[in-house]
Amino acid sequence: WAAGLALLVLAASYYPLAATYTKANLFGVPPTLDGTAFLARYQPGDYGAIQWLNANVSGSPVVLEATGGEYSDYARVATFTGLPGVLGWGGHELQWRGNYTEPGKREPDIDTIYKTADKNAALALLKKYSVRYVVAGRMEREKGYDAASLGKFRGFMDVVYDQDGTVIYRVRE
Repeated sequence: WAAGLALLVLAASYYPLAATYTKANLFGVPPTLDGTAFLARYQPGDYGAIQWLNANVSGSPVVLEATGGEYSDYARVATFTGLPGVLGWGGHELQWRGNYTEPGKREPDIDTIYKTADKNAALALLKKYSVRYVVAGRMEREKGYDAASLGKFRGFMDVVYDQDGTVIYRVRE
């Protein structure tokens, strides 16, 4: 029994060691408590955009970014700036509010803002949610908003940040 128990303990202790090694990226990068370090390394455009917003925006203007699934990279701008977004993770809103009524209204509006070719429809929805900044980066492209959809903002908004594939547009007053 002792040998069998020792074998089970040894086998059970393998996972925490192997998982730590794997989750720590094979210890190939220095450990940090900076939650944005992975963005700086893997998504430099989004990291720079977040740094720009943190350095240049005062108050609490609303930022529009693509919405998506829970525990994903969606809502990264709102998360790392503290600025309010139109909608982050809809499923979390369902969990905390007990219904999907409001997220169910906002998701199609966000899609419309990003996809429509109608400048006035986009502006009306931006005004509805008091949006001041619109982010167009990797997550928006992954959501399926193509270059033409994202580039249309240049026609009626000001570009305030454009680096490494991420653009921030500011609504003109």
